[in-house]
Amino acid sequence: VKILFAGERKVCDQMFEGMNDLKDQCFAAVIANSFSMLLTFGDAIAKINRTPEKLFVLMDMYEAMRELRPD
Repeated sequence: VKILFAGERKVCDQMFEGMNDLKDQCFAAVIANSFSMLLTFGDAIAKINRTPEKLFVLMDMYEAMRELRPD
């Protein structure tokens, strides 16, 4: 989480400097949807029946998520 959402954390830290409770609430609200999607993706991967056809779909999803990862 620290690496994936580092930019969001930095912005919240700068905007709400000195207001720790508000800073943490803002950060949680900003990343909530993305973090939920990330967890849902992992859960789907763990539960899926592994067939050759689905392997290509999984590879495409992995590639899309890899491209979204910050450097």
